[in-house]
Amino acid sequence: MRLGLQVTMPYAESFSNVKKVIEDCLKDFSHIMEEPAPLIGIESFDFHNIIISVRPYIHPDNYWDANFESLQRIKKALHEENIQVAYSEEIELGKVGS
Repeated sequence: MRLGLQVTMPYAESFSNVKKVIEDCLKDFSHIMEEPAPLIGIESFDFHNIIISVRPYIHPDNYWDANFESLQRIKKALHEENIQVAYSEEIELGKVGS
């Protein structure tokens, strides 16, 4: 089974650097299978950021633990490497139709 995680990064960051940081933080994590290796790639381009797909293989019984801890590890690793997380600086409100 594979997790389907998404991570955002600003356009100014180096994808190869961010990918390496994510790969490194998922190594030696008991919930993530070493083989096959996690797939990490650019999923899409948004208005404010690049969306990265992180797809590690896991054991189905560990789904939620793997999901939550993977995201926690990724956030910590990005913080330690001073990689900014992209977010919108404005709130855009629109009318709700009938």
